[in-house]
Amino acid sequence: MNKTLKNNNQRSIFYRYFFTYALLFGGFAALFFLPYLRIRIDEFIGNIQLQEKNKIAVQYRSLLDDIAFVVTDIMFLSHEEHMNEYVNQPNPQDKKALVREFSNLMMQKSFYDQIRFIDQNGMERLRVKMDKEGKPYQVQEDGMQNKADQEFFQHTIRLKPYEVYLSPLDMNVENGKIELPLKPIIRIATPIPDKDGMVKGILVLNLNAGYALRKYIEGDGSRQGNSLLVNRSGYYLLHPDPTKTWSFIDEGNSRKTFRDDFPEAHKKIWADKNGQFRNNEGLFTFQTLHPLTRIKEVYRALNLPLDSLPIFGESQDYLFKVISHVPESRIKEGERRIYGRLGALFLAVFVLLLFLARSVAKTLTHRRLYEIKLKLSEEELRKANATKDKFISLLAHDLKNPLSSIMGFAEVLQSKDEAFSEEQRRSFAKVIRHSSRSMVDLIDDVLDWWHAQSGTLAVQAEEFDVKELVEAVLILPAGQAEKKDITLVTKFEEGMYAYADPKMIATVIRNLVSNAIKFSHRGGEVIISGKKEHHRITISIQDFGIGISESNQKKLFQVGHKFYTKGTENESGTGIGLILCKEFLEKNNSAIEVESAENKGTIFRFRLPASEDSNT
Repeated sequence: MNKTLKNNNQRSIFYRYFFTYALLFGGFAALFFLPYLRIRIDEFIGNIQLQEKNKIAVQYRSLLDDIAFVVTDIMFLSHEEHMNEYVNQPNPQDKKALVREFSNLMMQKSFYDQIRFIDQNGMERLRVKMDKEGKPYQVQEDGMQNKADQEFFQHTIRLKPYEVYLSPLDMNVENGKIELPLKPIIRIATPIPDKDGMVKGILVLNLNAGYALRKYIEGDGSRQGNSLLVNRSGYYLLHPDPTKTWSFIDEGNSRKTFRDDFPEAHKKIWADKNGQFRNNEGLFTFQTLHPLTRIKEVYRALNLPLDSLPIFGESQDYLFKVISHVPESRIKEGERRIYGRLGALFLAVFVLLLFLARSVAKTLTHRRLYEIKLKLSEEELRKANATKDKFISLLAHDLKNPLSSIMGFAEVLQSKDEAFSEEQRRSFAKVIRHSSRSMVDLIDDVLDWWHAQSGTLAVQAEEFDVKELVEAVLILPAGQAEKKDITLVTKFEEGMYAYADPKMIATVIRNLVSNAIKFSHRGGEVIISGKKEHHRITISIQDFGIGISESNQKKLFQVGHKFYTKGTENESGTGIGLILCKEFLEKNNSAIEVESAENKGTIFRFRLPASEDSNT
């Protein structure tokens, strides 16, 4: 029990230090970790924002350049010498030269789908087209079509010479039907005059917007955002889901717009020309694309008059939104990865700090326990010295009484021997003998107790028959019992074997039986019994004498707390017998118990380990 309390006390001290330092170190770790985590999250989101802005800038410029530089090409072709000769006087040589010029341009810049010259009546006169393998070829006469009813022709034929028409993005139409697979086209056209300034037809360059969009996709170096291109009506010209791209051509109910997918973002994007914001739908970065902006820059570079640009070039038909959308789920996933990595780092640091806290707590606990142990040792030493002093005082008192009797009667006999009869002298000698025996018994008990305290008394445990040991021990107390007419009753089964030091147990039984006789009334009885219980043998010594008060029961086994109670016929004792019994039983892994009531008797009981050969 004492060992358990000691362990609990050690654990209590350790946990007190451990939790104090664990909370201290953990608090420092958390104070460092939380701001660092916020910095990393802000840095992560800031990197995404910057990355998406850069991506939009590249894509925006790429789309504008592809459209705007078509102006330089159409200006070059419209002023080309063979074009002027062919318009003034059509002939096979100039036509062949133009086919070569058109083909070379289409080979150099593969984003042209076809280049045509259409006369003032809307009939195609010269047409070079790109085949499926990416090679230009001349369309023969029977493949020529009349485009007089097409919007791009009607707009362009009314312009002044060399003014430029830019069409809205549309699908290529062949023979009145939309060409499949879908081919998004932007047409750049300009009127071609003869030498007299009369418009003889128009030059048309079909820009393959699909090529430009592929470049747009290739410019998307981000693995975070989805690249979107949306026209003025909110329909997708480009979307990661192919089923949503060019959905404005589908007249069914399945058409989806940007407004349908992102209603809140749609309001903000169409309210401003460019910007970036984040809401519960994700991070949006956008730029408004209007080809006319870049065309004006090209006009200035070529020293062309800006007033030659058509007024309908400002139409909203030319307006697009270049958008990058990073879904909120991707941002959250990135944040979770940061939480995971930093969480693992924090856990590792926290575990290291826990080990540090444990080491500090262990060191402080050992120091504290050492201080407590030292203090307890000092206290125990003080108590031991006080007990020793009291014990020596009591021992001196016990030795003084019989020694005084011996000295007194010896002096009487020495000085007045002839004055006493033989019977008186024998009586004196008997008193001297009895007092000497008491001193010897007391000294023997003290020596046995001292050996037990100093550790010089070794326990020699062995197997022995309990009944035989008791019967042998009772030979000496039997004479003491006979003088008081007291009956010694034994109750032991045959074959009960215990495992302990038989000499020590014999001393315990002898002391307890002697005490029982001493405090029993004449004509009474003392019962010595034994029984096996749960692999232990319980031995009891019971008397029916004067008993022991409750206050005195607490002093029975304490050194320095002897109390003097004479036997029923004034018998005295050494006073150390019960202390010796307690020491011997503890050395044999046992303990002594007492039950007593005044004027009713006393029972002393102890338990010994049973041998394997004992009866079951």
